[in-house]
Amino acid sequence: MYKINRLDDFGRGVTSIDNKTCFVFNALEDEEVDVLVTSEKSKYLSGESKSIKNLSADRKKAECPYYFECGGCNTMHMKYQKELDFKLNKVKSILKRFSNLDNVIKEILYGKEFNYRNKVSLKVKNGVLGYYQDKSNDVIKIDKCLLVKEKINEVIEKLNSLNLNSLKEVIIRVNYKDEVLIGLIGDNIGKEYFKSNLNSKNIVIVDNSKREIICGNDYIIDRIGDLLFKVSLESFFQVNYQEVLSLYNKVLDYASLKGNENILDLYCGTGTIGMFLSKKAKNVFGIEINEKAIEDANYNKELNNIKNIDFLCNDVSKVKNKFKDIDLVVIDPPRAGLDKNAIKNVLDINSKKIIYVSCDPVTLARDLNILKDKYEVKEVTLVNMFPNTYHIESIALLESK
Repeated sequence: MYKINRLDDFGRGVTSIDNKTCFVFNALEDEEVDVLVTSEKSKYLSGESKSIKNLSADRKKAECPYYFECGGCNTMHMKYQKELDFKLNKVKSILKRFSNLDNVIKEILYGKEFNYRNKVSLKVKNGVLGYYQDKSNDVIKIDKCLLVKEKINEVIEKLNSLNLNSLKEVIIRVNYKDEVLIGLIGDNIGKEYFKSNLNSKNIVIVDNSKREIICGNDYIIDRIGDLLFKVSLESFFQVNYQEVLSLYNKVLDYASLKGNENILDLYCGTGTIGMFLSKKAKNVFGIEINEKAIEDANYNKELNNIKNIDFLCNDVSKVKNKFKDIDLVVIDPPRAGLDKNAIKNVLDINSKKIIYVSCDPVTLARDLNILKDKYEVKEVTLVNMFPNTYHIESIALLESK
């Protein structure tokens, strides 16, 4: 038996076996664990707990029957408060380690633990619908996922009653009115079969790389707060309604807009944050390299009758000379954060304030460490956008020195 000393950034227990660090799935601090080593590298081991002594008071039984096979969730063996504490302490440690920032985290915002996701991507192999097994390409059959909206689970139940041998992947999205959009990806898909057997108004088939709408539209209209958004099959759109609204309200709070500000929204995607801020700003300029996202952003602008926002399809690393007198820069980059050119251009824009929204605390801390030479990191708020996983969203407020 090995004593677990702490948790790593992925929620795994950390112990030592034969003078090597070992990361153990399904283990909590101070528990004594019988470890099955599943992987051995030159400097560390990975394993899983086979039996546990001195169960932690923070432990609970994982509700999902697939938890120990599926790689989708990581923290379901923790009580919810423990998950929140783990994430808070993790980001504190990362900010200290990579950017020497102390006592900047204000709070962690959180909502419901289950049934929060409005989108799911499921794999199909040999007619079996489900998720990939952890660290494998084998598919675990899923009858119900605890993370997704119940309307999605109804679609999963129906799909499991059908012949899926022609499919490779299924994408299911629902909106705030529980309208469903289904994407079927595969080869030689029986269009009429799925059209007649799936009770959905909106079905898209991607067959041999050819995209075809066989029923309804290839998008649904979704809502955040009082704004409407076009969401197509592949659109990036936050999967957790409740917490994305919490996040956007915090961005609005940090912005402290008076109505005369010019805002630059970098990595704007389909325009969600920029449109949310536009209600209280003078002008908003959104920059995004993905052409389809910009197309959707302009659609969303018209859908909401917003006149003071403009979208530009461009690389963030090339925008510094196009905008002057910017009061606020909002950054919501991909997981990799800002590259060297992008961060230099953000500094050259010389705005009074920066709001940095991040889905990866390590790249956030790395970038803040550069930005803090010119900007003071006033505070950081965390948002538990993805309960039962180790992922956490962060919002950092920076003000010019």
